[in-house]
Amino acid sequence: MVAKMPELPSWKRTVGWFIGSVAATAIAAALAGAPTARGQNHDPGLTGVDHTDDVVMARQMLAGVDENMTEIDLYRVAAEARADRNSRRSSQSRKKTSGPDGSAARGEDHVPGLTGVDHADDVVMARQMLMDGIDENMMAIDLYGTGTNVPLADLRARADRISALLTAFPHLFPPQTKPSDKLTIPTTATPAIWENFDAFYGSAQSAAMTAFEASKADTTATKFKELGAQLRADCDGCHAKYMHVEGGPKP
Repeated sequence: MVAKMPELPSWKRTVGWFIGSVAATAIAAALAGAPTARGQNHDPGLTGVDHTDDVVMARQMLAGVDENMTEIDLYRVAAEARADRNSRRSSQSRKKTSGPDGSAARGEDHVPGLTGVDHADDVVMARQMLMDGIDENMMAIDLYGTGTNVPLADLRARADRISALLTAFPHLFPPQTKPSDKLTIPTTATPAIWENFDAFYGSAQSAAMTAFEASKADTTATKFKELGAQLRADCDGCHAKYMHVEGGPKP
């Protein structure tokens, strides 16, 4: 008998659309970084400097994460998330004179689109919701690996969404979102991400490619199970290196 995946709550079903809204906005530059080549003052995490083409591709992929969601779903989930975020902020009056890394928050050298500078908390929230989307889609893949019969077409579609989300994921770690008491949204991302950002970036892209391979139309059931196990190992390995696993929030 083919297992029927449980119906997700409406806000869970709309996470793909919200990711396309919030994360793609953040990717437009938190992401983007200053328009200069890598050099002496390069900050790890400004992927727009080192991976401009990847940034463009990531936001294009996010636009198609879930084409079945409606704009009404998007607006409702976005409004709920913003209300929750603003509620948490209201208890902490924060003077934005500089980012967590010491850079000027707004000033003469401000570059429009550097969301890590102006909206660091929003970037953290965006990557946490993006990770929620990955987790949701991994559920069926993990179940399939344990012997549960899930339709292969459904598994391929989930792998395709995971590939898009993982492609975008490493672009949501600008230096202003390092663990800091200046963030009002807690993060479990570890400093190791920025200490060797190239390694972190490579891990995410490698996992994205594994998911992409699993999503191909010619992927057999046996091959999918192998790739699903590899994808789980990739995810667990990344969490072990770059995330505080204490039952707290996502990175």
